[in-house]
Amino acid sequence: MKEKVINNAVGKLIRTIGFFVIFVSAALLALIYLKSLNVAALNNQIIPVLDFIERDIPFLFDYLLTFLVGGFILLLWTQSNNYFTRIFVTLLALVGVITHDIISTNNILIIDLEIKFLNDLLVKYDWLTFAIFAGAMLSVYFLLGLKKPKRISTNIISSALFILLIAVVVQMLPGIIGLESWTTGKVYGYILNGLFSLGFVTVTVGSAFGTLGFFRS
Repeated sequence: MKEKVINNAVGKLIRTIGFFVIFVSAALLALIYLKSLNVAALNNQIIPVLDFIERDIPFLFDYLLTFLVGGFILLLWTQSNNYFTRIFVTLLALVGVITHDIISTNNILIIDLEIKFLNDLLVKYDWLTFAIFAGAMLSVYFLLGLKKPKRISTNIISSALFILLIAVVVQMLPGIIGLESWTTGKVYGYILNGLFSLGFVTVTVGSAFGTLGFFRS
């Protein structure tokens, strides 16, 4: 039988901070992707919020992905009693982060960390980026989904990660199989942004429950 994960006072505080950081960053990402759907009724409510944050709290946008990943790492270290599992999943997540920073101009890491052999592999094998992202997301998905005791917060977030994994498949698969022309249509854009929106909205809901769990006796 899988041993139950029970956090002490410090672990509970770290878990709550992780949930709260995830909540803030996922909520903003959800708004950004919802805005991309170009639904007038939604944008009338979303745009003023995003404009306010960009004007008055710009660092949230500058380090949005950094906060999200940092929140997940804090959360992961409170979701298992096994140190090997914690370290393994954290390393997978960090490899995913480094891979993201190699292929993107919007870096997650505050420092510029370049690993030449990984960069060379990513250039040589088109599918490797997707494999790394999928492996990192699945490891977190299983860690949260299989955790005992079951919590509504981690169950919702693990479901959200599966939705986001589907979004990553939709985003990256056309380039891997040589069908980039698929990505130019409006329908593709709606599907992709809709999946990311749904995923981050679901993460927001799950992390809100997790943050409120701090007050549970």
